[in-house]
Amino acid sequence: MPTPGDRSWTPGDLWSAAFGGAFFGPGMQAADVLVAGEAWSWAEAALRSAFFGICMALAAMAYLRFSARVRERAAVERAVSAGALPWDAGAEWVGRLAAERRRLRSDLVGAPLVSAGVAVLVAAAALQPEGPGGWGWLYAVGLVLTGGLLAVRGRRRLQTADRLLAGLEERPAHA
Repeated sequence: MPTPGDRSWTPGDLWSAAFGGAFFGPGMQAADVLVAGEAWSWAEAALRSAFFGICMALAAMAYLRFSARVRERAAVERAVSAGALPWDAGAEWVGRLAAERRRLRSDLVGAPLVSAGVAVLVAAAALQPEGPGGWGWLYAVGLVLTGGLLAVRGRRRLQTADRLLAGLEERPAHA
């Protein structure tokens, strides 16, 4: 368990900020093209992505700083990333790992769906005269591939969490 002053980032925080930005900027830009008829601007998409990513990172830092529950979840994420539980992990980790498994299962469906949804928006915008053209199609394909990579990553993390939970349940109880 991290100490109250532990503000170390988890891979999940970094992934959320990076992928959120990659989805948000082009998604909003595609909505502007499709709904308002505005011309596509890669600069605006990049600025929106950066703004969203920075806001996510700052929010994650604030939550990690002020929320014991978030620090607890961060410890579980670090354990899953490392593939090993802390030496003093006890029965309280069963619930924590079960919650992490539920979150990972929902991410297996949610992340690829969000990725595919934004890819469809960008592809639809690429069909418009004001759209991004060929680069938009390339970006849409990249988003679909990203969704697939997120699903593969999520499945591996889920398998690791399952293995850690099974190992924890087989441990003898601490005296």
